[in-house]
Amino acid sequence: MSDIEENSVEETEEVGASTTEERDGKEQGSAIEQKPEKKYTDADVDRIVSKRLNREREKLSKALGEGQKESELEIRERKVLERELSIEVREKLEKDKLPQSLSKLMNYSSAEGFTKSYDEITGAFKEALQIAIKPYIAGRTPRASAGSPNIADQQIADIFKSR
Repeated sequence: MSDIEENSVEETEEVGASTTEERDGKEQGSAIEQKPEKKYTDADVDRIVSKRLNREREKLSKALGEGQKESELEIRERKVLERELSIEVREKLEKDKLPQSLSKLMNYSSAEGFTKSYDEITGAFKEALQIAIKPYIAGRTPRASAGSPNIADQQIADIFKSR
């Protein structure tokens, strides 16, 4: 028998016992003894249903409680992973000589997501850096002197003539 069936049998026996006790007192005077017919009052039915509902609520709350504990465990695991990855990203950024502020842009939800976001963000940063530095690296083109040479240029020219 299942747990619910056993409980309903017990409840039925409890209710049956209380109703038969009441009848036994009334039927003692009768000569013919009848098998008592089980009838429940509204109060009895309400009591049985409320007990059963409470039991089911307890089972449900236990099941949900375990589910919440698992989700809390998952949350803790995710936070530990985020801490480990944040340490790893700082080390990688320092090794690659990139700014630590890039670590705020990384995806820490999984190791694969982290690796992908690290590659994308650092690649974009390096590309932007190359574009920004290019004009400074190129330098200026030398200007040709138009007109008379200045004194320093004349002195240098004189030094090389005599040799």
